Amino acid sequence: MKYLSIKSVLFYLVFFLILYFEDLSIGGLRLAQIWKLPFYFYAIHFVLKKTDHTNKKVMMLFFIGIFMSLKIIFNAYFNYGFLENIAESFYFLTLPISTAFFYYKYKRQPGQLHYLLITLSFFLVISNIPFVLNLLPQKNNTFSLERFGLIDKFALNGLFYHTSITSKILVVAILILLTTYKDKIANKFEKRLILSTIIFGMYSLYLCYTRTGWFLLLTGIIILFVYKENVSKLFFKVLPLFFIVGFVLISYVQSNEVLQLRLRGGTTYRQNNEIDASIFTSYRLVLYEHALNNLYEEGFATILLGSGKKKATEDMGEIMG
Repeated sequence: MKYLSIKSVLFYLVFFLILYFEDLSIGGLRLAQIWKLPFYFYAIHFVLKKTDHTNKKVMMLFFIGIFMSLKIIFNAYFNYGFLENIAESFYFLTLPISTAFFYYKYKRQPGQLHYLLITLSFFLVISNIPFVLNLLPQKNNTFSLERFGLIDKFALNGLFYHTSITSKILVVAILILLTTYKDKIANKFEKRLILSTIIFGMYSLYLCYTRTGWFLLLTGIIILFVYKENVSKLFFKVLPLFFIVGFVLISYVQSNEVLQLRLRGGTTYRQNNEIDASIFTSYRLVLYEHALNNLYEEGFATILLGSGKKKATEDMGEIMG
């Protein structure tokens, strides 16, 4: 079983420990910086040196990513919050650099990239087992569910810094595993293992209590099962299945007051029965409005270059508390 081979299990263990102790400082540097920064520099060097520049879309994403990350550093308040802006810059770089690096690294070995994606997705789901079973404490900021009536209960963070991040990572991992499960897998044990992992991943996503994650997974599943399907299969197999699953989900939500509160953005002390837009969006619309007003009040230079993370956060803090 390739996903439970000695090599794979060793990778799971090492990667779990690295992510779990990311905030550990060694000589003034966090472990996260020690292992991520070398990858960033190596990946940039690899793409610039090895690429044949044949895929213009990948290279455009790569260079736009570098340009935008530099823009985060060189803002209207360049000297204010410089280290925070560098950290934000590298955070932004992750997607464009990774996309270009893995595209060119495995351009002639798509099978290996496919295996790597499945293995990583498998790990990202099963890494939540110690936290779901309360075998390990969650190290990062936890989201209390007391406001929804669940005393001494917390949303699932897993290895990451926020339930929102964990939920989005789980969505991508589940969809990749679902795609794999839809393929013809000869090994029955492997097929059952992947199905079990998908089910556990969905349960873990449920424990994150993030509406965005639930919505993204539902959207992804619909696209996955509807895209390029012929009409007869869609009508006789897919749609009936969706109706059955939809009926079960609606029945479960109707019987679960905690879920109802979360879905409409309410709490035990503020039901939000009339669906106030600000409450439903967790005040994101209010934040967007204040952010635009802050830029406008700062003037043209800030509108063009931005104010940097620290300045923007402090300005918002003065308004929102």
